[in-house]
Amino acid sequence: LTHHSSFFDTLFYGEFKESNQSEIRLEDIDYDVNHTFKILFIPIFTGIPQNNIDIIQKLADRFEMKSILDDAELFLLHSSKMSLAFRLLLADQYNLFTLK
Repeated sequence: LTHHSSFFDTLFYGEFKESNQSEIRLEDIDYDVNHTFKILFIPIFTGIPQNNIDIIQKLADRFEMKSILDDAELFLLHSSKMSLAFRLLLADQYNLFTLK
């Protein structure tokens, strides 16, 4: 996580009380979403699941994960299954300049 996220890098290695804890809970994240989000880091990653693209972008933005936001932007650029209006909405929310 620290490799992909400046948020987690700071959380684990910065001057915070959490950096000394063996477990840090992120209470507001649903388990299924968390699982889907974690598989994005697997080297044989097969792509962003369309049904979770908005949630994945929200988490990637929250945790400062530029590589995931870049992948999501590419996904949205080439997705023909999602409406243009929805893709533009996500592009606007997460400042995806290529799609705008």
